[in-house]
Amino acid sequence: MRLMLADSCKLAIIPRKATAAEQVAIDQEQYKFSQVKVAIDALAFIINNNNTDTIFTVNQIKQLMDGTATDWSQIFSKNKLGKLQVVFDNPGSGATQYFKDSLLNGKDLAKHCFAVNTNPEVIDYVEKNKNAIGIIGLNWISDKDDSKMKGFLNRIKVVEVIPRKITYESLTYKPIQANVAIRQYPFCREIFVIGRQASLTLGNDFINYIIGDQGQRIILKAGLVPAKAPI
Repeated sequence: MRLMLADSCKLAIIPRKATAAEQVAIDQEQYKFSQVKVAIDALAFIINNNNTDTIFTVNQIKQLMDGTATDWSQIFSKNKLGKLQVVFDNPGSGATQYFKDSLLNGKDLAKHCFAVNTNPEVIDYVEKNKNAIGIIGLNWISDKDDSKMKGFLNRIKVVEVIPRKITYESLTYKPIQANVAIRQYPFCREIFVIGRQASLTLGNDFINYIIGDQGQRIILKAGLVPAKAPI
């Protein structure tokens, strides 16, 4: 977004709408901007294969993020894996901002939350560290034709999350496309394409392609949920 507002690029794909500050900067520019929702994503939690606790509540996830809990035993009394480590994909990740906004009312994440550089590094770290829990995007576990995905799903476990409002406590939700499409998985986020609407730009053509039938089918195939097409 910084590059686009500085006119160093013409298009940004981000997991949120433009912020109020960004919108002010956009309104001051001489070009009009388009902001189009193209997909729905979700944030999945992965844990080490030695961790037997695979079902979390939203409140337990909040405790992981805000530092209320610093040891696994504070989340699950019988869990002996020790000090918590929460791993994100990179320091500037949209996931960190998502949890600050949705769970922490803008406050900083706990000290045991840190970032590596990529999603594969998150997966590798969780695989090698019993006390870690990692956060990755939905498409990393949803693209059934991705050979890398099939490989790493045997190396880690994917957490299920109990939503805030639920009829039966035994009912849990996995981060899969079906649950994201009907918003039953609690940690969903919208993907937007924001572009400068200068005349005859490839950026506008690309946006139109993404929200068209072919683009939306590609998004579905990649493991996300299309925003503009029936499923």
